[in-house]
Amino acid sequence: MAARADDLEQEARQLAQKAAALRGAADSVRKGNEGELLVGERLDVLDGAGWRVLHDRRKSMISPANLGHVVIGPPGVFVIDTKNWSGGLLRPDERGMKLGSRRKDDALHAAKVNAELVQGVARRAVPDVHAFGVLAFVQDVGLTEAREHRDVVLAQEHHLLAWLTGRPQVLTHEQVDTLGRWLDRELPPRHSPSRRASPAPSSATARQARPQGKLGSSSQRRPRLSGAANRPDATFAAG
Repeated sequence: MAARADDLEQEARQLAQKAAALRGAADSVRKGNEGELLVGERLDVLDGAGWRVLHDRRKSMISPANLGHVVIGPPGVFVIDTKNWSGGLLRPDERGMKLGSRRKDDALHAAKVNAELVQGVARRAVPDVHAFGVLAFVQDVGLTEAREHRDVVLAQEHHLLAWLTGRPQVLTHEQVDTLGRWLDRELPPRHSPSRRASPAPSSATARQARPQGKLGSSSQRRPRLSGAANRPDATFAAG
């Protein structure tokens, strides 16, 4: 009987540990959702004002994984992932980045991969268009302005609108409209049923939407970031 009681106590401790881990995971998801809503509301100011803003999109027709926000406007295409992290200052380094003492390299890599995924889809509609990966931080991580690190833009969420609208135009209004409709179709909302992939816009549509000069030219193939984001040695605020 004593052995049975010991077994039950051990099982109870294990269940308590699992319950604590689940509560922690639930809190993390809730915190992330709150950050996504905050950033989404901020980006909605752009929607319909010459921009298109898509929220909570699936990475593909069959994938349950999501893209937080896809923004299409005159400066290009931006794939924005919100991070509602706390616990220190953000420190980019040669491996990736740290928040306080914790490595956050995976988030940086994921942002780049997501941008490349969306870029591949977008180029079926407008060849040579570039998509930027963006990590938007809800809590203060020591960034005083938007900056680029390893092809990913790092920005406090309250800097996003000024950074986005302050960038030079590389797309025509027709291209923004074409890309907005195309990405809305090819990256469905997570809650919608799966749909078959649609054919790319006709060559006539793509030609009509294309501006004078090829986006893939040496001057436009990889749009440069403005301000401090252009400097490879840009430093981060120490707080």
